Amino acid sequence: MTNFYNGTILEWNANSSGYFEGLGRYSQQVAQRLDGIVEAAEANGIAIQLVLQHHGQFSTTTNPQWDQNPYNVNRGGMLETAETFFTDPEARRLTRNKYRYIVARWGYSPAILAWELFNEVQFTDGWRNRPETVVAWHREMADYLYEIDPHQHLVTTSSDTGDAFAAIWNINSIDLVQHHQYGSPTIESYRDMLMSLQEKYAKPVIMGEFGIGQGTPEGDPYGQPEPQQTQLLEGLVMRQGAWASALVKSSGHLWWWDNYIEPYDLYEVFKPLQLFLQDELLAGLETAPRVVAGAQSQTARPLLDEFWGVSTQTEFWSNGVSFPDMDQLCVYLQGSSKSDYRSDPIFHLTMPMEGQLVIHIDTVSSWGNNRIRVKVDGQVVWTQTLDNGNTNISYTVPLQAGEQAVQIENTGQDWAKVTSYEFQPAVIGKTNSLGLIGEDRALLWIYDVDCQYGQVGHGIIHNEVITVPLQNGTYQVEVWDTQESGGLLVQQSTDCVDQVLSFTLPAFTGDIAVKVQPAP
Repeated sequence: MTNFYNGTILEWNANSSGYFEGLGRYSQQVAQRLDGIVEAAEANGIAIQLVLQHHGQFSTTTNPQWDQNPYNVNRGGMLETAETFFTDPEARRLTRNKYRYIVARWGYSPAILAWELFNEVQFTDGWRNRPETVVAWHREMADYLYEIDPHQHLVTTSSDTGDAFAAIWNINSIDLVQHHQYGSPTIESYRDMLMSLQEKYAKPVIMGEFGIGQGTPEGDPYGQPEPQQTQLLEGLVMRQGAWASALVKSSGHLWWWDNYIEPYDLYEVFKPLQLFLQDELLAGLETAPRVVAGAQSQTARPLLDEFWGVSTQTEFWSNGVSFPDMDQLCVYLQGSSKSDYRSDPIFHLTMPMEGQLVIHIDTVSSWGNNRIRVKVDGQVVWTQTLDNGNTNISYTVPLQAGEQAVQIENTGQDWAKVTSYEFQPAVIGKTNSLGLIGEDRALLWIYDVDCQYGQVGHGIIHNEVITVPLQNGTYQVEVWDTQESGGLLVQQSTDCVDQVLSFTLPAFTGDIAVKVQPAP
């Protein structure tokens, strides 16, 4: 509910247009516009997260609009500063009144999926100066919506998903964790973040915004689309974000609707995913293991997510698939300034061939001379200086074949937050997969690992074999188009023997989807 272009905010300062009369006076012209939006959503089967506050309205630094806000004492309000919106009794009373009106006017509609309390509240002055007051405000308003909403719509907010925001996401009346992510690689980074948030908070997770760059067509890896180029190239990032999030039980929305989706008429990019998931129940399905043939990787994911947590185990032995007991290792790789919290991990494993260790780092401290190094069997094989404040980065360390002990050390002053240590063989397959699987059915998405932002794909992929762990029996395997108009491409009966179903995919480019279910 923003004031942009006299948008869908109910109250704003009286000088901005003839629609507004200040605090507590709800614009009926704007409310009528929102009536039409809600009714159109109902008619077209679209679910709305109605965002009740925008960060710029209470910010003096990020998209600042505080000087225009009717809560501002200079605009006739009662607040000297933007941050006191979260604590002032009269401001909170007026906010509750507005929410009561919103629930009364639009809460009837099945088109309302959720009330979203704030858009990116981390950019408000309140969070920057007194974050505990923002947490308390969220708890109060979420509880209030539950108290007054007879239909018990879901409640969420959109905030940062760093450790500092755990206090918001752990509020009982906040039903959905909502993440915004901009960066690449699109598929793997979205998968890892969404799955880690689901595990951490045991709540559904929505990718409320994602994107690359500024949303212009240059954001696709193949450069500026020519008029004759296909929608595959134009909507690549958009398609991959939507499929990657959906196949880990989430949902992803490309943000650049105004300068990318609308001008290039890319709404059809959603259609193949909609057709593929139509009438499918995801309850009972779990995240699928890798189903494509080719090289495997082992991932060590530290789970002890306490900023100054002391790791209770720092040495780990591979079981051939993963590294058990990783919940004992803190995600923070500490340096010399916090020597009591040092936890440089050692991983024992056998590499089947030459390969690599990929260190995935979420955030680097903004202070200190930060460095990491890697030792193999006690010998230094790699060092790297880390840029202060850097985020969402990965480093690759070559490894030889054979049995070895790999140690990662922080030789700098402060910390780096590591999301995972991934050991890969040297021969990486052309494809990877995401999906959901149950005892007797599976929903799978297979993609070219190099057909992503900033990379060049392998072109046509032939004779790719998938192996799916299922109960023995006869299954109907369906191959679905993920591009163009979507729809079923191939349907075939296949037997599952020894609890492994194998199937050779038809030739494809970019990505393709597979649905497996018991044969009629």
